[in-house]
Amino acid sequence: MSISTNSWEKKRVCVTGGAGFLGSYVTAKLRERGAKEIFIPRIEDYDLVRPEDIKRMLDDSRPDVIIHLAAHVGGIGANREHPAEFFYDNLMMGV
Repeated sequence: MSISTNSWEKKRVCVTGGAGFLGSYVTAKLRERGAKEIFIPRIEDYDLVRPEDIKRMLDDSRPDVIIHLAAHVGGIGANREHPAEFFYDNLMMGV
């Protein structure tokens, strides 16, 4: 299924994780395809594990489309030291 370039022009898109490595690439591609309203929630402003922050993010962005790329990540050492925290945060963000 192909989405035409024009289909993004009138869409408000929220890209969680849009400031990260993959997210910045996706955001650039959305702009290339005509997206003009792209909202990138920052972790400093929205904790996507907290329901009240998620609601506020949705109220602020009013998205037509959400591309969810946000994740709690760390290096190998951080993952070994805090596996439950990473698992829980990423699970809750996805739910």
